[in-house]
Amino acid sequence: QWMQGGGLELTITGLAGQSYHMQASTDLVDWATITNLTTVTNSDGRLQFLDSEATNESRRFYRLVLP
Repeated sequence: QWMQGGGLELTITGLAGQSYHMQASTDLVDWATITNLTTVTNSDGRLQFLDSEATNESRRFYRLVLP
């Protein structure tokens, strides 16, 4: 969801208690870790993430990876 003040908010579903690396890419080839989501602690494994840098790119892809 695009935020009024800028940026993109993503809702992520994973395993409760699991750590993840959020990665982003503009070409689906080169990936960079943009943040470490240390723990999804709520019981349903959902977490919201705000990427305020998303507006700096014409396109941006995301993936979660296990450390």
